[in-house]
Parts: sequence; C-alpha cells; structure tokens
Amino acid sequence: MDSRKIEQELKKIWIEIPTANSEKTKLNEWEKLRSKLFSSNDKTT
Repeated sequence: MDSRKIEQELKKIWIEIPTANSEKTKLNEWEKLRSKLFSSNDKTT
C-alpha cells in the first residue's frame, strides 16, 4: 500500500470519527496531523 492510499484511508477514518467540532475544524485538524505524518513523504515525492 503506497503512502497516498494510506493517507486517504486515514482521512476517511478521521472524518468519520464523531466529535463536537465542526467539519471545518475537523479538516483543519486533519491537515495538521497529515503534515506531521506525511511531511517526510512529501519531500521525497
């Protein structure tokens, strides 16, 4: 499984988790997490 596929699957899970936050907040938090998890991958591709 490539990193892009993993990222897509994680995002699906992240969005599906029920929270008290708005969708915009969830997406902002996803981008923060994504940048931490995949920052090394972004630099190599």
